[in-house]
Amino acid sequence: MPTARTLEVNQNGIGASDNDDGKPFVTIRAAARLARAGDTVLVHAGIYRERVAPIHSGTPNAPITYRAADDETVIIKGSEIWQPEWRPVTGHIYEGKLNGEWLQEFNPFTVNCVRTFGNHHIGQVFVNGLLLREADHRQSLQRTPSSWMVDEKGARLTINFPEAIRDPQDACVEITVRRYVFAPSIRGLAYIKVQGLIIEHCANQLPSGFYHRNRAACNPQAGALSTRSGNHWTIEKCTIRYAAGLGLDCGYEGEYDLENQPSPDRATIGWHLIRNNVVSDNGCGGIAGAGAQYTQVIGNIFERNNYLKYTPPEIGAVKFHFFIGGLIEGNFFRDNDCYAVWLDNVYRHARVTRNICINNQKEGIFCEMGVGPCLVDNNIVAYTRNGAGIYIHDASGVTVSHNLLFANAHFGVYMRPVTERNVGAESGGRVPVGSSHQRVINNVFIDNYRGHISMALEDGQRTHDNRSDYNLFINGVFPHWEGLGLHKFNINNGNGFVRDEEIATALRRALEKHRVPAELQPNYELWQQTPYLSLDWWRKMTGNDVHSPAPLLSREKWEDGAVQEGAANFSCRTPYFEVRHDSLITQMQCPRDQGSEYDLFGAPRNTDHVFPGPFQHFKPGHNRFLLSIA
Repeated sequence: MPTARTLEVNQNGIGASDNDDGKPFVTIRAAARLARAGDTVLVHAGIYRERVAPIHSGTPNAPITYRAADDETVIIKGSEIWQPEWRPVTGHIYEGKLNGEWLQEFNPFTVNCVRTFGNHHIGQVFVNGLLLREADHRQSLQRTPSSWMVDEKGARLTINFPEAIRDPQDACVEITVRRYVFAPSIRGLAYIKVQGLIIEHCANQLPSGFYHRNRAACNPQAGALSTRSGNHWTIEKCTIRYAAGLGLDCGYEGEYDLENQPSPDRATIGWHLIRNNVVSDNGCGGIAGAGAQYTQVIGNIFERNNYLKYTPPEIGAVKFHFFIGGLIEGNFFRDNDCYAVWLDNVYRHARVTRNICINNQKEGIFCEMGVGPCLVDNNIVAYTRNGAGIYIHDASGVTVSHNLLFANAHFGVYMRPVTERNVGAESGGRVPVGSSHQRVINNVFIDNYRGHISMALEDGQRTHDNRSDYNLFINGVFPHWEGLGLHKFNINNGNGFVRDEEIATALRRALEKHRVPAELQPNYELWQQTPYLSLDWWRKMTGNDVHSPAPLLSREKWEDGAVQEGAANFSCRTPYFEVRHDSLITQMQCPRDQGSEYDLFGAPRNTDHVFPGPFQHFKPGHNRFLLSIA
């Protein structure tokens, strides 16, 4: 077996060239062409404007490693410095002609982003490292510093420079020109490690319709960093940012890729470890992978993804299809303008655990189109701006346990069927989607705006065997301005599969069965307009949450629009969760939940007294839990 080598890359090294002469390489791609199993490509500090394109696989015992030298900053960019002859327009606005050999074969300023609001292109412009925003029209450009426009032919850029820049010739202007930054030349490479690199500035597209057999409708999953349908990659301690589309792809890419190569056998794709990275400021999503089976996403930070405001689907800080046996654990999701975690179309034996999701635009955790099993446990989802904490549709077999759902804009947990699609079953074949065999147990719900839980009316076929119990429900001390009370639940109509009248009839029957006097029953016709249930009615109608306490806090004092003067508080910025007195949570005892033996911090649960929510270990009195990734 050949001896493993270390191939050094150092732009400033003595005698550096791209010849294999024992001296440092100037480019990473030159070393990548030579790297074989067991080799390490060691990259020294610098900015490398290139596509790194490995052509060889490693082996289980001898992976190929691409890593930054210790304590050195290595940045690989999909952009080039642009130095046109500037023509002044007015004020800080200048115009330049797009040129350069890097735009001859691929000009991203002629390619429109799909599914965004306004006229946006996949090209990006940076000035002194600052990402400039594309203006939709001339008037917007003129009134918006740090913005740009391209002409209809993609031949000229007009830039309204940041106000601090007096002369554009004194600024470093970069434009994105590459669709990949780190991506193999060949699909299906295996056993590759990528460590400690900063990968940024990629002109890639939203992965829209990547599953289509019609090539014209297919934009593949193509990240700035791409495993290109490979398997057993390790990606760790990297920063992946400022892609116009995806930061990283780790699945089969789609029916077509960007380079007309056939796909490997999909059964060979996956088994990746994506650990301790920062994935931020990407135009669409952070990570996507279709068919990335048994892949683990652990200990990463995801922030400010989907800055281009792409519309669904395919927008998630993490978005997986066919996520069989996958694990998403211990990640931090904050300020993303999309879903934090989205598992779509088969998630058998997947687990989403110990994640923190704060201030994301869409749901913190979204499970769609599957039959399970799937475990969602020990997560915190707080302050979701436009959605539920945990949302499950056309999906069954999901267990939601030991989570904290705090002040989300919709329900804490929201479950329903929405379509009549079919999905692959573990036993083979396809079965209709539904919303069945769900479990919502041992969670803490605090002040979610629409209410605690919404489930679809059970019809015995597509929707049945859904159970909720041993949850702790805490509401704000002041009713929301809708005037609907402090503790709210809902039986939904499954996106119209059930008539609202049927839900009202089911409630009437339940109240009559429990001998509720007619004068204490609602006007059912009016109730259908705001079909909320009190905890008592929820119990009578569904049999759920008979062991779930719902303490009513004092109505005299409240802060932050949440709960009684610090009784429970959640800080976004630090962040931390605190309770004024441990008894708010520790007064309740839950049954053991198999599979959730450890809490948010990875500490084992006290099997003699299991508490609801993701925190198991309290001290007497005031508790403040600082939240950070493992």
